[in-house]
Amino acid sequence: MWRIWRWTHWTVWRICILFALSLTCVSFILRYNHSMPTHLENRALSFVDLEDVAQYGIDSLSTAEQRENLNSTELIRNSYICPSRPKRLTGKLNVQGIFSEHTWAEIIEKNADISEGGRYAPPDCIARNRVAIIIPLRNRDSQLRVLLSHMHPIWKRQDIQYRVFVITQNGNGIFNRAKLLNAGVAEARRDAIYDCYVFHDVDLLLEDDRCLYWCHEPNPRLVASLVDKFSYVPLSYRAKCRIVEQGNDLFEKTMRSILWGPVITYFGGVSMITAAQFDEVNGLSNLYWGWGGEDDDLFLRLSALGYEVDNPYGQKCSFRMIRHDHESANAENEGRHALLRHASKRMQNEGYNTLRYKVESYKEERLYTNITVDVGHPSKYMTDFISKAAEAWFKCFIEVPWRTSH
Repeated sequence: MWRIWRWTHWTVWRICILFALSLTCVSFILRYNHSMPTHLENRALSFVDLEDVAQYGIDSLSTAEQRENLNSTELIRNSYICPSRPKRLTGKLNVQGIFSEHTWAEIIEKNADISEGGRYAPPDCIARNRVAIIIPLRNRDSQLRVLLSHMHPIWKRQDIQYRVFVITQNGNGIFNRAKLLNAGVAEARRDAIYDCYVFHDVDLLLEDDRCLYWCHEPNPRLVASLVDKFSYVPLSYRAKCRIVEQGNDLFEKTMRSILWGPVITYFGGVSMITAAQFDEVNGLSNLYWGWGGEDDDLFLRLSALGYEVDNPYGQKCSFRMIRHDHESANAENEGRHALLRHASKRMQNEGYNTLRYKVESYKEERLYTNITVDVGHPSKYMTDFISKAAEAWFKCFIEVPWRTSH
């Protein structure tokens, strides 16, 4: 009887020990498999998925280049995603004194945490968004000082990782905002992988920091939806020419063009688009020399693919415009209505994939990266086309010389 009891006792203990060892092995295997996912090891060297870092820790980054992209050793030791609601926002801003002149030295002193080239990343958490802020510019240095003096503190409080690219058009030729924005995206992509791009006019100042410069899906964002110049009313208008893709009847074309143009929502000033959305619409059209049309063309491209313009922050996205004289080299494009008529039709054949420009200089200033570019000039045919003074209905039937103008 004693032998049977002793045998049973040791058998039970052996079973318990084996079971415990088995659980330990299984736990170790599972932990090992999940500590460093294969997809993290095999991804592009320069790309870091912040959600994976938050879930698996900094050890999930397999290369020094990935670690360097986080821009902060302290951030690496304490890696976690920034809160969905930034804690340092102040709400409605007092903009009475924002137009006062500041020297670059004064602005730099107040923004000592901005790295060379206008780079910033939150010091105590991993930003949810990596944003390239692209500012098209020429002869607006005083406005640029006001803009960056006002906006850098706001962007920092919003917990975004960002870099400011100022794309300056050289010379005194006809201004081409769309080409500058396309060039800005191209240069930003040489620098890093950005989740989205902000196209930011230099003369618009945000009045409430709760209007976040965060990437937004599934639709592109009109950030500057309310501007004091337009009495804080959202803008839209009915195009003067309808986009006609089919049909040969001249009378039908005429009536449809004059009476039934599409409603265009204003998409200029400050707008935001994800990298994927930008690629889908092939960027902006390069054809809009002078003032007007390039933002409407981008809206039509996005609309043709089923996107809607979004504003998730409502009345918080209000802006004050810096008053300035209109440049003589940025005269109104009289042919833009005819160009808009074919916006979606030429989308895949003209835009970012046909961009031509030359970098004249590249300089990392303390608060921004200045890239001066030569975007060329319009052909004589295009110059005549954009300066034609014709009635709106006639412009709908002018031949568009887009294949020879960029």
